Amino acid sequence: MKILLVNQSSAVNIGDRAIHAETLRVLAQAFPQAEVALTFHEAAAAREVFAGYTIYESLDNWAYRIDEAGRPQIAGLGQRVADLLRLALGALVYRASRRAPRLFAEPSKQALFEAFAAADLVLACGGGYLYDTITPRGLLGQLVSFFTWSVFLLGGFLLPLALGKPLVLLPQSIGPLRDGVRRRATRWIVRRALLTFVRERRSLDLLEELGCAQRALCAPDMAFGMQSAPAEQAREVLGRAGLWEIPAAFRVGMTALDWGGQDRTFAGQERYERAMLECIDDITAQGGVVVLFNQCGGAAEEWDDSRVNLRLRAAARQPERVVVLNELLPPELLQAAYGQMDYFVGTRMHSVILALNAGVPAIAIGYLHKSQGIMRELGQADRCLDISTVSGPDLIEAFARLRAEGRRPSSDAYIARARRFKRSLATLLPLLVENNTKVVVRGRMAS
Repeated sequence: MKILLVNQSSAVNIGDRAIHAETLRVLAQAFPQAEVALTFHEAAAAREVFAGYTIYESLDNWAYRIDEAGRPQIAGLGQRVADLLRLALGALVYRASRRAPRLFAEPSKQALFEAFAAADLVLACGGGYLYDTITPRGLLGQLVSFFTWSVFLLGGFLLPLALGKPLVLLPQSIGPLRDGVRRRATRWIVRRALLTFVRERRSLDLLEELGCAQRALCAPDMAFGMQSAPAEQAREVLGRAGLWEIPAAFRVGMTALDWGGQDRTFAGQERYERAMLECIDDITAQGGVVVLFNQCGGAAEEWDDSRVNLRLRAAARQPERVVVLNELLPPELLQAAYGQMDYFVGTRMHSVILALNAGVPAIAIGYLHKSQGIMRELGQADRCLDISTVSGPDLIEAFARLRAEGRRPSSDAYIARARRFKRSLATLLPLLVENNTKVVVRGRMAS
């Protein structure tokens, strides 16, 4: 059996890497003899991290790449249109003959097309991919944008369905969707997939609005319930960064990101960083120590959290009480390092998930509705602040409440549910493949 795992972006986004690691673990239980291949936008780094698996360059590489200087290089419009026409022709030929025609001169493109054609099951990796931040003007603009750009970004969903392959969407956040064409495309995908898992009720509500919630189940993010590396390894890493040399009344882990660089419509990056800085200064004034962790790297500058970490430490009133750990750690080890903290303030949602796995009470700063939605599923919506409105006093007050209340039992209950879900998923996936029948579930909860 051949399984293709799609929709991975980067192996140096440690939150995504945690999802991938847990997904591969579940697949090993569900299909112990299967050949598993993965697609990545940054394939070279993925081949180092996931040695032993076949890695293909994903379809979004056909639209853009990041050069050595961290700048996006957009493929020419003519090239994109030609590739799209070849994909459409290839899907038609395959559906008629069950053979993958040779249509692409570039070996990497032909290899990816053949991998989709050979797959017995395509799994869309968990995360957040079905959303938009900018809506082109008018229906014509939306159509042009979709067929010359978005179709490549959504190709991991669209191509297997065009080829008639069974597709399962692992726990996703869906939305916001302002673009009418992308809304229709999302509805088409979910209606034709065997089953779609969503991470929060807000995504389920959107699918209800689109008329396809009967194909979806609400389930925890795949990273919930991941096991940590040994605590001794984490203490050693933190020791190399100098943490244990600083007297501390308490220790606070933090993650920050350049959301203004990733979403050009967001104009509040400076205010958000100022809020983080005010909270850091309040913590250090109380004798606390802050550890700024790097949760995501990448070739593009705006995805590299280390730059924000360095800015925050440089501007802190007591930089000697701020430790920057910009080393990208494997997710199990990073989770163990989070476990050495007393509290956590995370902007990267998966840093919050890993901190909760490690038993640390946490605040989230949400930059997409996935953060608010996941924290609501945890029964902790009040511990999620909006990046577009957060201020220093807001964050300081939220952190004071966190210290007063500590860890909530709802975290442990949700993590236990996540582990049950993954055990059930290992049983469910073979049944879905065997029957190859779309599942009607009407939005119930998976556990």
